[in-house]
Amino acid sequence: MKQTRNNQHGASTLGTVILLGVLGYGVFVGLQYIPQKIEDMSVDSVLDSVETIWQQNPSGSVHDVEASIDRLLNTNDREHLRSKFKVYQSGNGIEVAFSREWQLNLIYTEQAMKHEKTLTLK
Repeated sequence: MKQTRNNQHGASTLGTVILLGVLGYGVFVGLQYIPQKIEDMSVDSVLDSVETIWQQNPSGSVHDVEASIDRLLNTNDREHLRSKFKVYQSGNGIEVAFSREWQLNLIYTEQAMKHEKTLTLK
């Protein structure tokens, strides 16, 4: 008995290979992106905590803000991000700036990703 296309059920081998390739690519990119996004959320949390601490005690100095950042990064196990924070006195008060770049490997190219945030404590 000869089988025709009408009698076939399920996916073809080629369709399955393409589907697995697309899913594999998504997992490959996700495994790089998700940990970086978690770090970005940790940084946002640290900056929110610094702002809350400042609101409770607004008479702190640049050194006090740096000490708070160090303590919060240590608590969140993110000490490697300390060099990405810059704390300085400005005309508006104390500025806390965070800037970090990383590369997302997309196999065919690398995409530069950036996370920047600035907090002004008055």
